[in-house]
Amino acid sequence: MTAAARNTDLESRDIAQSDTLDFHASAPQAARCFMATEYMALRRFKFIHEMACGDGALVLPLRAAGYNVIASDIVDRGCPDSHVQDFLAPGFGPSDAAQRRRIAGFTNPPFNRACEFIVKGCAQYDYLAMVLRFRFRAAKQLVTPEGVKDLAHGKPLWRTTRIPLARMIVPKARWPMMHRDGYAGPRTDSSTIDFAIFVWEAGHSGPPLIIDEPDDRYSQEQQS
Repeated sequence: MTAAARNTDLESRDIAQSDTLDFHASAPQAARCFMATEYMALRRFKFIHEMACGDGALVLPLRAAGYNVIASDIVDRGCPDSHVQDFLAPGFGPSDAAQRRRIAGFTNPPFNRACEFIVKGCAQYDYLAMVLRFRFRAAKQLVTPEGVKDLAHGKPLWRTTRIPLARMIVPKARWPMMHRDGYAGPRTDSSTIDFAIFVWEAGHSGPPLIIDEPDDRYSQEQQS
């Protein structure tokens, strides 16, 4: 398959081919960081939807901690109790405001479709958390009917979503490298890329906050 043909294939969301669809397995530390910081916000929701669940790296720790997690992905990558569904397909997601108030969204999106995941997630939910490269904070990208555009003078994506960017959660240490599916090279304990968890939340006002991952607040809360 030529590069042009592969790009066309991905744009059409045709998953019959063996392409990885830019799947990078999540670091388990991301789930722990998320729970440690967002446990108060998550109490408002009955379910968490992991819409690009992959092998379950984020789903399983959340379920082990007692959260009700709906897991889906465009292909089956082995996550237990998940279903195959393209999150970006028209009509997929909560259908009304009442459902939005019951479900929180959380995922490590495909890198090459992160903007689309953010725009749709913010349209579908009142709370959305995404694992993204920290430099995404400065991205000036807009999603148009023609696709993602890099506009030098456009508004940053986080200023165009239905719900506002509320905070960025900074891990206390770099997570292991999130290698692309099928990568067989050497692996390291620490990535050279800084990741953070970006949280969009209905009702937030003011600029987004920057929050450091706590050392022990989550464990203390669980024991209380």
